[in-house]
Amino acid sequence: MALMAAWVAIKISSLPTAYGVSPIRAAAGNLLLPSLAILYALGAWSIFTRRPSVRVWGTLASLALAVSLGWPIFFVRDLDPFNPTWVLAAGGLAGIVLFVRRDTTANRKPPANVPIPGDGTNRLLNGLATLIGIAAATGGIQLWERWARAYDLPDIQGPAFYLGFAIVVLLVMVIHEAGHAIAAMAVDMKVISFGIGPFQAWVSEGKWKFHFHPAGLLSLLGVIQVVPTKIENFRRRKIIQIAAGPFTSIATGLIAAAILLTAPGHSWETHWRTLADFANISLVVGLVNLIPFGIKGGYSDGAKLYQLRRDGLWARYQCQLGMYYGTAVTSLRPRDFDIETIEQAAGTIARGVDEMQMHLCAYCFYLDTERLADADRALAKIEKFCQESNCEVPEGWYSMFVFAIGFLRRDAAGARVWWERLKANPSFQFEDHLWDSRCALLLSENRLDEAAEAWEKADTWSRQLPAAGAWEAQRYAVVLLGQALEESRAMSLSPSV
Repeated sequence: MALMAAWVAIKISSLPTAYGVSPIRAAAGNLLLPSLAILYALGAWSIFTRRPSVRVWGTLASLALAVSLGWPIFFVRDLDPFNPTWVLAAGGLAGIVLFVRRDTTANRKPPANVPIPGDGTNRLLNGLATLIGIAAATGGIQLWERWARAYDLPDIQGPAFYLGFAIVVLLVMVIHEAGHAIAAMAVDMKVISFGIGPFQAWVSEGKWKFHFHPAGLLSLLGVIQVVPTKIENFRRRKIIQIAAGPFTSIATGLIAAAILLTAPGHSWETHWRTLADFANISLVVGLVNLIPFGIKGGYSDGAKLYQLRRDGLWARYQCQLGMYYGTAVTSLRPRDFDIETIEQAAGTIARGVDEMQMHLCAYCFYLDTERLADADRALAKIEKFCQESNCEVPEGWYSMFVFAIGFLRRDAAGARVWWERLKANPSFQFEDHLWDSRCALLLSENRLDEAAEAWEKADTWSRQLPAAGAWEAQRYAVVLLGQALEESRAMSLSPSV
């Protein structure tokens, strides 16, 4: 909105002379739009940088947005209900509610897009990447509209236009992610999850699961996660897989543009708007994605390519992430991890949730190599990180904490705390994958007979898991737990001296 207000201010700066507008109204108009542009820019900047003043500037910018775009509701009759300004005005009202009711300065987390040395990004691009994409898309469609008017092509308005635009955006996202996926399969990688707007799918225990997330309807993001089936030449194969997405978008955008340029005089000229939107959005998505920037805790394709081409810690870190996720669908096990890279990345290039994940990788490595003291040390790092950063442990990790604290430390009180947290979840249901955690808890509480029964059920469950590295490690962890249980039972039966 800041860019749009500034652009309109520049465009109409000569209108008072041309149209005979009074000097007072001209001065007011020339002052209003630049003021709005500055206000929107301050609001956006305070949000991007998480300034303490975000509540003030966010509220003022939202109020200006609602008032400046919402006034036709009260004064204009027969207002088009599909006018996009309604959506923007509603966004302004939502912003007012958000910033007035929430204390956005309390418990502030550090900015998600602060550059990390060597990641190829900078603070300016991280904050402006989305605006660059919007500005490029807006400018592109204006050029196509001028071209269409020059050839007197028919235009489409109303519901059909918005429906067509939504379908085009979804199709561009599908094609972009399909480029990543096809290239991944061509270089011996497996797709383990993908998300396109509200549609999400992932592999869990060897089976695909699907979910429709309504909030994703408001997102223009697509994501795909692939893992290597082998480590040889990983860096080269990963570069091909990542580059395939933006170059597929650019190629399909150029094809659509070529078809569009031949539209005048042909039967498909009535569909020029759809072709223009597809060509424009595809080219913008492809080209902007090649810019190195960070967004929502992740990285653009361009930033990932930069990191991989450097062939340093970042490249090794990307390889370890691939191996970590690959354990679910390949024969790779945690014992195959490069523990030196993991320990080096944690707290340096892996920060926030990524740092916590690196400590988890270290825990899995040490447990799978039966270095139990080191596994306990890695677990302690996760606990320390959560305490110092006020970062919430993912609910999916609760059972891991019960198992680790009960098995490695024999800390009954500590394991019981995490078990109660697990049970406190409103959607909690005891499932077979919790038997090993239950056994570790009972072992720490010296309830050995009950622990033995739980271990038998954990062993039965683990034997039914898929033949993948993560599950082999899980079976091995159950074996180690069984050995610890047998030792405790033997000690309890030995005569006291």
